[in-house]
Amino acid sequence: QRRVHGGINTVVDGIQGTPVEMIPMSTILVMVAIIVLKFLLFLYCRRVGKLSSSVAALAFDHFQDVITNSATLVAVLIVSRVPRAWFLDPLMAIVLSGYLLFIWASQAKQQMVSIAGLSANSTQLSEITFLAMSHHPDILGVDTVLAYQIGSRLQVEVDIVVPETIMMTDAHDLGESLQHSIEHLDFVERCFVHLDVNCMHHRDSEHVNPYDLTE
Repeated sequence: QRRVHGGINTVVDGIQGTPVEMIPMSTILVMVAIIVLKFLLFLYCRRVGKLSSSVAALAFDHFQDVITNSATLVAVLIVSRVPRAWFLDPLMAIVLSGYLLFIWASQAKQQMVSIAGLSANSTQLSEITFLAMSHHPDILGVDTVLAYQIGSRLQVEVDIVVPETIMMTDAHDLGESLQHSIEHLDFVERCFVHLDVNCMHHRDSEHVNPYDLTE
C-alpha cells in the first residue's frame, strides 16, 4: 500500500513540475548485491525445498524478490540514463505492487486448498492402489485406499487383505514394507497400512463416533 501511495505521489509531483530525486550509484550497487544474494538463496532453497514445504515457500519468496528487485533496477537504470523517463520508476512500483498482490493471493488460495483436507486426485489414488496390489504376492487384495491433503502432500490409509494363515511377524513386515514404499512417493507425507483377512468389514464400525449419543 505504501509503495502504491508513494508511486502515485511521485507521478503527481513530476507532473506538477516538482524535481524528482535521482537514485545515487551507491543505492544501485546495493540493489545489485541484493539481487545476487536473493538469487543464490533461491537456488539453495529450491534444492533443499524438495524435502521441506517450508523451505520451498522460502524459495518462492526469494524468487519473487529477484523478479521485483530486477524490474526496479531496470527502471532505475533507464531513469538515470534518460531523465525524461522519470515516471518509469514510480509506475514500476505501482505495477509491481499489483503483481505481488496477485501472486500472494494465488498462493493463499493454494494453501487454503492444501489445508482443507481435500481428497487426492484419481491419478494419485490409482498409483497408490497399483503399488499396493503389486507390492507382494501375499497381498490378496486392496480393500480401501484413502488419501487426503495435509499441507503440501498427502496422508494415505490403505486397507489390504492377507491370507488367514500368515504369521504375525510376516504380516507386520509386509505392512511396514508397503508403508515405506508408499511413503517414498513424492506426493505422500505419511502412510498407514491396515491388514485384514477379508474385505467384509465396514470402516465406519472400526472407529468410535464422537457424535453418537446412543452410547
